[in-house]
Amino acid sequence: ENDLTANLLPPLENAGWHNAWGKKQAANRFEKSDESPFGEYVFTSEINKGTCYPAILSVPAVPGRTLLIEVWVKGEPDEIWLATLSNRGSKIFPVKKEWSRQEIRIKLKDNSVPAAAKIVFWKPKTDKALKITFGQVKASYEK
Repeated sequence: ENDLTANLLPPLENAGWHNAWGKKQAANRFEKSDESPFGEYVFTSEINKGTCYPAILSVPAVPGRTLLIEVWVKGEPDEIWLATLSNRGSKIFPVKKEWSRQEIRIKLKDNSVPAAAKIVFWKPKTDKALKITFGQVKASYEK
């Protein structure tokens, strides 16, 4: 291919999750799941008021391109969450009690710097305890 950006993204399976934006660590864990639609292990985060939110490892930022994030996710209670790409843009997506596949597209402007960006999944302004489970997360740039 003339356009090598399609091959720049690192694999995101079962690695790279860490806490972001908070004073206390969220309760994060990988666990086996017999009912997941895509594989045997899932990543679960239990979040209380004042705890951090889970984030994914950095991905290469390619200015002028649209990043497509595909997420298998479920949570309790049903909530609207945000996916933010290092302050380059945010999109909302629903999290329901049953597994659902969400597609999130974020266009990077031509002046996007630095060369890497973090995808952060978060829920703004909540006093409720939240549980969110990610089954699979994929990221790629649209052609």
